[in-house]
Amino acid sequence: ALRGKGGGLQEKLDRALGDLEEAQRLKKEAEDVLRGKEKEVGDMAGRLKGAEHENKKLEEKNEHLQDQVEFWDAEGKKLLSDADAAKERIEELEAVSGLCSPRLFEHCFEQQMLQPGGSHA
Repeated sequence: ALRGKGGGLQEKLDRALGDLEEAQRLKKEAEDVLRGKEKEVGDMAGRLKGAEHENKKLEEKNEHLQDQVEFWDAEGKKLLSDADAAKERIEELEAVSGLCSPRLFEHCFEQQMLQPGGSHA
């Protein structure tokens, strides 16, 4: 009778040992999966940091380009203003040329160019 009970106990111990080994195997698998997930999170954090750095560089570049746009817009407005002034000057010189003979016009033109505000002043 004792042997029968002992056999049953051995079976229970064997099953318990098998369950323990299975639990340890599952724990190891879970730890491996967890390490893999931690690595993925670390990789993603690294990529995010890189993307944030890249974004900051692009924002700085954008600010620089915006400054350039504003600068060239102002330059363009100055050139248009200069072009308008030159057009008015040409119209003035054409009006003078209508009143002068070609030789006199040449003299008038030279005098106009030497005045302050003339093209060579």
